[in-house]
Amino acid sequence: MPVVELKDAPKKARDLFEKGRAAMERGNPDYAIDMFLASLDMEPRLLEVRKYLRAAQVKMFKEKGQGKFGRQVGALLALPAAMKAKSLIKKDPAAALRAAEKLMGTDPLSFANAQVLSEAAVALDAPQIGIQALEVVREHDPRNPALLKYLGQLYSSILQPQAARECFEALVAVKPDDVEAVKLLKDSVAEATIQKGSWEGQSFRGSLANADEAVDLERQAKAVKTEDDMALLITEARRKVEAGPRNVNYQRALADYLVRARQFDEAIGVLEKAMEANPGDPQLDRTASQVRVKKFDHLIAEAGKAGQAEEIERLQKERTDFIFADAREKVERYPNDLDFRHQLALQFFQREMYNEAIREFQLAQRSPKHGTSASYHIGQCFKAKGQHDMAMEQFEKALDLLPTMDDMKKQVMYEMGILAQETGDRDRAMRMFKEIYSVDISFRDVADRIDQMYSSST
Repeated sequence: MPVVELKDAPKKARDLFEKGRAAMERGNPDYAIDMFLASLDMEPRLLEVRKYLRAAQVKMFKEKGQGKFGRQVGALLALPAAMKAKSLIKKDPAAALRAAEKLMGTDPLSFANAQVLSEAAVALDAPQIGIQALEVVREHDPRNPALLKYLGQLYSSILQPQAARECFEALVAVKPDDVEAVKLLKDSVAEATIQKGSWEGQSFRGSLANADEAVDLERQAKAVKTEDDMALLITEARRKVEAGPRNVNYQRALADYLVRARQFDEAIGVLEKAMEANPGDPQLDRTASQVRVKKFDHLIAEAGKAGQAEEIERLQKERTDFIFADAREKVERYPNDLDFRHQLALQFFQREMYNEAIREFQLAQRSPKHGTSASYHIGQCFKAKGQHDMAMEQFEKALDLLPTMDDMKKQVMYEMGILAQETGDRDRAMRMFKEIYSVDISFRDVADRIDQMYSSST
């Protein structure tokens, strides 16, 4: 069941896809999902449509804001649907794929759901469909060992050893003492090497036994690396970058090793070259900025050891100025990246530039990831400006996005209580404080505030 390009799909399927994409742009993911599913009913091999479908499902799922407990309940409720989809895999894999796709709609970030869809896709001889779903889950849960192992083995089964190797490298990083994980990584390296033809005719074990890379893998698997180990890893990473100068993963790995060795300038240089080869990659840009901040942190720590107070003060100011300027540059460079918008908004907020902060937070509110924080901080901005009614509206909006009583919800309710007190709404303030008090008596000064309010009412 080979993948079908969108341009080769039936016109009706393309039209339904375009309707779904337009709905996504209008902020209507619910309707978009219906259109994408209808398109896939006509042609299930359209990976492009599934990509958009998954994005819409993730958007809706995040907007619901389900916490860990909510996801666990959802998984239990979805169990009958998962069992039904699994039961169809052998006798009707196409029906199993449709059932699995509906299952993904309940939680598109669930490894269990993506695994069911993957099994159905493999039964249809379309493993790319399963890989696509699994990679979305991996993006949001990059350290899940079961996912990394399953995805790596799936890549190996379709003769993509390099992709398998990347999964197993991540698995070893999570579980460095796992013998099976290290073996999977070694085997994937051997498979990749043989596929490239450099050891053609040798067995996996025979080729690996004579490979310097086997030693490198042992070093990568160590939880604690010596300076000699790190130097050798850097040398090997440089070799890989030279052999594959456009491979972003090699460049990222080299930069990571250089940062660990505190060779910050070279790490920044590697990332800058990667950005030149891959223009418009915000993640590379973000990583380069993070390395620059780590360099400042290292220099400040060194100045602290030397007791250089004036140097510490100078470096701290440079660090602060850099972060602010960098946040502005990122927004100019990537105006549609809501993560950068949120970071710039926080910088404005810290500088009490409230109007500028509100503007950026309002844009960041569109992001499921930052919607709650954006609403909370807009409320704080309005409160600082003395616009208490508008502040309360934003706090209420943030509260609606917080289903579980975590620290963020307590903070929002605490601010609502303070604001209610300041505006003379004693009953509302008491409700807010009491709800926090009932689950966390030690949260800030909520206990004292309740005691004071009870005392003043007698």
